[in-house]
Amino acid sequence: MRFSGNMAVAFLTLAAVVTLAVTTHRTILSPGPLSVTAHVQSELRCSSCHPAPWDQQTMADRCLGCHSDVRAALATAGQGHGGVASATRCQTCHRGHRHV
Repeated sequence: MRFSGNMAVAFLTLAAVVTLAVTTHRTILSPGPLSVTAHVQSELRCSSCHPAPWDQQTMADRCLGCHSDVRAALATAGQGHGGVASATRCQTCHRGHRHV
């Protein structure tokens, strides 16, 4: 089998990314440490908060799955979360990671 120039570049790029991911303990793929200490127990399981691209669930669905008090507040009009028009993007107000 003969590799074309593009295939060689793609292979070398993939090898570099895998090498960096392994040698940096996957931190190359992380946007930074979690900013809320309550979420630290989930830090090694990104899927606790981040659904797969093909998943029907959104990240907000995952947030509200754990934060039932916020889900209840969203259902009632008023201040705080009750004043939020939409719960589709929690991360608009709540940053999940500290960027270093």
